[in-house]
Amino acid sequence: KAIEAAGTSLALVHMSTPEAFAVFAREYGLDDVPAFADPDRRLYRGLGLRRGRLVQLLGPGVWWRGYKVWRAGHGVGALAGDGTQMPGVFLLHRGRVVRRFVHATAAERPEYVELCELPKA
Repeated sequence: KAIEAAGTSLALVHMSTPEAFAVFAREYGLDDVPAFADPDRRLYRGLGLRRGRLVQLLGPGVWWRGYKVWRAGHGVGALAGDGTQMPGVFLLHRGRVVRRFVHATAAERPEYVELCELPKA
């Protein structure tokens, strides 16, 4: 809600089938957010997102975050797509990427609302 209040529209990119992703989106209240299936990872590569190394995917920080998420009641879902693909968050404005957060590990979480602010000119 805070992201949309800032005037930013969300879109999600995933490697799953649209049907499987719809189940995930509904579970997290994101079923009204546009979602784009990219099983071949073309958009991921185009945005400079790479596959993760072992420490980025399974390092101590990732295990710790996984434990905290598990304690909060979330499980691990079925793997869809390339499980080594690292995530990222991008703010597009007038067809250009103006802000980005490229995850250094699978455990990182950016300040999503801050990413929605356009950079000062």
